[in-house]
Amino acid sequence: ETLDRVFAILDIETGAMVIDAKPAFLWELVQDVYGNMEKDIKRHGLKWKFERSKEQPREVPLDKAKTSTAIKILLGNAIGYGQ
Repeated sequence: ETLDRVFAILDIETGAMVIDAKPAFLWELVQDVYGNMEKDIKRHGLKWKFERSKEQPREVPLDKAKTSTAIKILLGNAIGYGQ
């Protein structure tokens, strides 16, 4: 995972990063990442509340893999520093 981050940074810095944006629901990505990290969240004694808007969400163009990685990093930092 650390190497993936290093390569991603190199891609950004060299302008070689390719974004494969396709319509998707952002809330689904957040929900999936949370599901994968739920044990870590509970183990650290943290509470998580994620509520989807009652309005019909819109799909937005995004790169699922890169957006999921960004959400994982943000949530991982919140877990690590949220104690």
